[in-house]
Amino acid sequence: MSLAVEGVRREVISRESFQLLDELRRFRHFFAHAYDVDLDFERIAYLARKTLKQKDLLMGDLEGFQRFLLDLLEQR
Repeated sequence: MSLAVEGVRREVISRESFQLLDELRRFRHFFAHAYDVDLDFERIAYLARKTLKQKDLLMGDLEGFQRFLLDLLEQR
């Protein structure tokens, strides 16, 4: 998703957005498989704050990709 496919499509999300989403994915994966681990509320709060700060970046990436797709449709 963070890589452009030359001649096919641009990247869907920026590298920065990818890194944020990957960090969230890793935390979710760990938590889903850590049956005997207590919640780390500080880590959850940190990720929530970081995600909210980066929300505009991610939304901008997705809107940019949507514009790319609409431009492709107009070219047909």
